[in-house]
Amino acid sequence: PPSAHASGRYFVDAQGNPLFLQIDAGWSAELNLTTTEITTYLTTRKSQGFNAIICEFIEHNYSNQTPLYRNVNGDDPFTVMSPVAFQSPNEAYWAHVDFLVNKALELEMLLIVNPCYFGFQGGGQGWYNEMNAASDANLFAFGVFLGTRYWQPNID
Repeated sequence: PPSAHASGRYFVDAQGNPLFLQIDAGWSAELNLTTTEITTYLTTRKSQGFNAIICEFIEHNYSNQTPLYRNVNGDDPFTVMSPVAFQSPNEAYWAHVDFLVNKALELEMLLIVNPCYFGFQGGGQGWYNEMNAASDANLFAFGVFLGTRYWQPNID
């Protein structure tokens, strides 16, 4: 993954060479795109000179599905959604996220990931209310899940 140069003024690649990040905002790609569409999206962006995508792993408001956190395959991010049990990841949903991660890795593209858009109190856009209601243990389990599953070198 890229890292900051010792000067703190720019990024460098694994060999220490200056790295220019050309980033596209694919925020809800994990929800709205099929695996075929993910492949097309990433290969197109790569051919256009993009080397990084900023995205989310779970979305709460900006999707084409109902409910809005469901992916294009009809999978919810967790097996228990009411109340949200962050410690109960739905394998089918996360396998779709895996496809995005692995396709980007194959294309040598960096993913800058927001694992969960928090939103703001009362705003309804993010997971604020659900995260606020969840126990520390529940949220810790989600963090452990993410950290264990997503260790690939193309994720920042």
